[in-house]
Amino acid sequence: MKVASQAVYSLHKTSTREHIKRAELRDFNVKSAEVICELRYDLLKLYKFHKQKEVDIAVDLWRFEPRHD
Repeated sequence: MKVASQAVYSLHKTSTREHIKRAELRDFNVKSAEVICELRYDLLKLYKFHKQKEVDIAVDLWRFEPRHD
């Protein structure tokens, strides 16, 4: 957020939506935090401890606008 001039875009699990909004507004000095769209993301097995070959998860595309005081 410190180096962004306009906005920062980020993907986060939909199930964490309320936590992300609270944390961004409280801890990262953002002017606004909004969900632009909801998407499905196909997460492939990356580590040995992953049980499934792939998992389809719901994610939000967020737009964070930094506050420049």
